[in-house]
Amino acid sequence: MSKEPVSLRRSFILKDNVHPVENALDKVTHLRGVHFEWKDRTYGEGPQIGVIGQEVEQIFPEVVSTDDKGYKSVAYGKLVGVLVEAMKELKAENETLRARVDALATEEQP
Repeated sequence: MSKEPVSLRRSFILKDNVHPVENALDKVTHLRGVHFEWKDRTYGEGPQIGVIGQEVEQIFPEVVSTDDKGYKSVAYGKLVGVLVEAMKELKAENETLRARVDALATEEQP
């Protein structure tokens, strides 16, 4: 019997056409994290942090929904997969750069 949580096993079973998000880092760099306050205080009071739905929709339309009044909502949880892939890309880039620095440092040693 698998030691994976049932939610992980079922989640994979229910999905087709599974593939990593490509160019995740580039896409994430086009997102803009913002501080803001709601004009309508019924949504919350005080300083908030988030993204702007219209901006996110241009890059990841699948994480934005629009209600009957035209207001945009971002499903923040759906951005987690993108952020995971972006971090992997950044790590790989960092490892490549470290290897280049190490190689240059080795060349410079007498």
